[in-house]
Amino acid sequence: MGLDTIALNADRAQRTAYWEALTSHSLAAAPIPVSGEPAAVLDSRRGRDDAAGRSRDPSRDRAGHAPCHGTDQNSAGARAENIDRLHPARPTAEVTQELLAVPALLGSDAAERVHQRLCESLVQPVQNLLDSGGQRWPSRLMTAVLEALGSRSRSFGPLMAAFELMYAGTSIIDDCQHDSPLRPGRSSGHVPHDTAFAVNAGTAAYFTMDRALGAALPSDSFRRMQVYEVYLAALRATHAGRALDLQGHHEEMNTALSTGHYEPLFRLLSLTHQLKPGALFGALCHTAALLAEAVPAQCSALARLGEAVGTACQITDDVADLEGVRRDGAGTQQAGEDLLRAKVTFPLARTVALLPRQDATALWQSLVGGLDTDGSHRVAARIHDCGALARCRADAETLLDDAWAGVHGLLPDSLATARLRQVCTDTVYRRSVG
Repeated sequence: MGLDTIALNADRAQRTAYWEALTSHSLAAAPIPVSGEPAAVLDSRRGRDDAAGRSRDPSRDRAGHAPCHGTDQNSAGARAENIDRLHPARPTAEVTQELLAVPALLGSDAAERVHQRLCESLVQPVQNLLDSGGQRWPSRLMTAVLEALGSRSRSFGPLMAAFELMYAGTSIIDDCQHDSPLRPGRSSGHVPHDTAFAVNAGTAAYFTMDRALGAALPSDSFRRMQVYEVYLAALRATHAGRALDLQGHHEEMNTALSTGHYEPLFRLLSLTHQLKPGALFGALCHTAALLAEAVPAQCSALARLGEAVGTACQITDDVADLEGVRRDGAGTQQAGEDLLRAKVTFPLARTVALLPRQDATALWQSLVGGLDTDGSHRVAARIHDCGALARCRADAETLLDDAWAGVHGLLPDSLATARLRQVCTDTVYRRSVG
């Protein structure tokens, strides 16, 4: 993924200039050109089609259907319907039984009460976050991967919904652990609810994948097993990343300031972001590749691409924390929350590496000693003025570039492939909403 490149690379002025040009345009900018599909991948696909006694039209998927370009599973109606199938605001008796997960004999009075209680405790905290917006990137990214591989997205809406629910669940738990009232671009999901209920609801959202797989792949046990393995590995990695994040990186920061060697600090930060949220993004792209019956090389490269997108997203989140985020004229994240918590982030790590060591040490000690809001604004301005935010944007762009270099030669030279590249970029910068 080029994490060492991020940690050790020096000047990225050209990449910074590119980032500034990129973000000055709308997200509907012209797609980035890509190169053609290599002979090895074409041969492997052709061999499978020949073995089945048919020739494959590259404009159609493996079932012979034309790719489903557009917004089938990204439209508001389709997205809401798929989420409601797994996590309905008004659970039916059938869904309630699925949520209970064990055989239960309920009389009519008890059943109605259980429906209501599950809705209040398991569904509403998650729906609150989903309704506030900002959660549609999983469907967009998965659709883009499927279509770049020449597959239809229409059949896999439940799986997209499951990833959206998983991401919403992780967001709720993160906000509870950090006591954050606002998210970048939206309000936090736990605020209207008791924290204990919110944590339980967020965790429960992880366990919609089995029901989604049953709906999307009812007769394909092998691919269900493959997706289970990818999904569970991502959950393990996400929790490991959260453990590192909750412990913080104060010890590594102190060591870096005392020795002047910043590489170990950057590597640990990169690993933390690679695990959370990188593993989730990687699992989403890997799952889409499995659904499209991609060859192993494509699956691996797309998983790395997703991981890079997720890691870059965390870096741009760190930048957004220092700049604040507004949506429709209203603040949706207070600027400098990480500074108030003395949290070690990529911008802070970049700052101490750029400043003279004495100044960097004084800045870090002021954070550890505790800042008020005015103090956090002054530190945020210092971080901006020293060039750390521009360097972080270059770091995010480097991750995307390096990961895309391993992907584009494995995909067809098509508008769908170009759209995938653009969706990756849009996802990384989705929180810069002005």
